[in-house]
Amino acid sequence: MLLNYNADITENSRWLVTTPNDTSKKLPFFMNEIGHFICNKDYYTEREGQKNYFLMYTVSGCGYLKYKNNEYLLPAGTVALIYCDNYQYYKTHSDEKWNYRWVHFNGSSAKTYIDLINGNNLSVITIDDKLDFEQTYEKLMDNVGLNDITSNIQVSMCITELLSKCVVGKLNPENNKTNYQHKQEIEIVINYIITNYNKKITLDELCEIIYVSKFHFLKLFKTYTGFTPYGYLINYRINRAKQLLKNTDISVNDICVLVGFNDESSFIKQFKKATGYTPLNYRRFF
Repeated sequence: MLLNYNADITENSRWLVTTPNDTSKKLPFFMNEIGHFICNKDYYTEREGQKNYFLMYTVSGCGYLKYKNNEYLLPAGTVALIYCDNYQYYKTHSDEKWNYRWVHFNGSSAKTYIDLINGNNLSVITIDDKLDFEQTYEKLMDNVGLNDITSNIQVSMCITELLSKCVVGKLNPENNKTNYQHKQEIEIVINYIITNYNKKITLDELCEIIYVSKFHFLKLFKTYTGFTPYGYLINYRINRAKQLLKNTDISVNDICVLVGFNDESSFIKQFKKATGYTPLNYRRFF
């Protein structure tokens, strides 16, 4: 484990440490440390081998970050999220004070969110509603040290909200015009699936809609939906089948055909895999 730092911060900076209990560790997120630093020009931290996550949000000034051999600037209104097991070095970027809020956290949902936000490369995300983001952060800080069930849940909720704002911010057209273009392309594919879900749809057919390679298309589709194209199609067919089972008296075999499955046994298998019930039992119990 590596840790070097120079805490060249002002007296009105805040730094709070908490010890998560067994209850908090069962929640999607729990907190280890949180702070609001106003850093002078000689402030820096160099770290590696710490198995938690670190969110830093610049209020004013600018920070410099080196992470996984890449370099980033963190100007006012931006957020970066890193995994502290990887090498990182961050410092005040200029003579102007770097005013930033940060939190060390972990939890069962942490990796899912960092993958959504960063993917293969770190994303520096611009936050649109800075006041809202900072208010959520202050609410998080207010719950440090209480360590009861209510405060533990509040901590988990606040971290979820902060990270969710980062995910949404990443897809904002003002943040990343390339990502927004891809999002629009995937929405075109989704609309095609919704319109033609009861017909045979091939991967080649979907790729041709937005003129990209299969590899690139599969990566884009999974990034924006969480599904493979085939998985999305099956999920949509199952949802349509559930509506027909609940709201009509149409036979299971006919529903199978109506939602685009080739045979009843395949339909039943996919339906049970998705819901835990056969179509007949789903109709009976729901």
